[in-house]
Order: sequence, then C-alpha cells, then structure tokens
Amino acid sequence: MNIHWGKDFLRAVDYLQTRQDVDMERLASYSLSMGASLGPIPVALEPRIKVAVFASGGLRHDKDPEVQAANFAPRVTIPVLVIHGKDDFGVSAASRSGMWSYSARRPPARSRLSSTAGTCRRTSAACSAKCWRGTTATWVQ
Repeated sequence: MNIHWGKDFLRAVDYLQTRQDVDMERLASYSLSMGASLGPIPVALEPRIKVAVFASGGLRHDKDPEVQAANFAPRVTIPVLVIHGKDDFGVSAASRSGMWSYSARRPPARSRLSSTAGTCRRTSAACSAKCWRGTTATWVQ
C-alpha cells in the first residue's frame, strides 16, 4: 500500500459520512486480493469501519514497516471475516494462515475464517460475493 491509496480509502469514508443514504453504524470494508493483503492497515486506522472482510489475500512481508499490514493487524479491533478458496494457488498457505494468525492472540469478537468450496480455486469477486451473500450476510448485520 502506498500512502496515497490509504488516504484515498480514508477520504472515501469521509465522503460516505456526508451521504444521507449511508448508515455509518453498519459500514463494512470489503477487500479482495491485494486489497485484502493490505486491508488491516485502513481498518486499524479508521474507527468508522464496523466490520471487515478480507477475500483471497494474505499478509505479505516485503513492505517497509510503516506500510506493513502485519504491523497493523494486531490493532484491528472489529470483527473480521477472512475468505479463501480452498485450492487458491494465488495465495500461499503460509500467507493465508498469516492473515488469520494475528487474531490468534485475541481475535476480535465474531471474527471467523471461511474457506469456500474447492470449485473456487482463486477466490474471484463473483465467488467470494457468493460466499459473502449466501452464508455470511447475516454475520455482518
């Protein structure tokens, strides 16, 4: 994540707060792939986000400390859903477990890890949306 991406995320939340049709008490962050790998950063920094979903992403350790998601992950205090395809070849098993292991210290309430069916090799937006809507939509509410 570069600094500009993070600022864009925070500005988007500022904009959503100005809209009358957005319920800020139910604001969720949904991140896919690289966005999911970097997702803990803005989620840790933005208190208006109430729940987060990280789909098909894993923690990477090739960034500078100030933009290293692993350094922000322990500061995530909201419920988190991590979604992965069981046979996802794009994200290594170690990286997937790393995404969740930060919560092992003390997972935020209601957090969970979900692996979609083997038909979802790479958790595409459509596949993760199916999992998101079909089996976990009530979790967010």
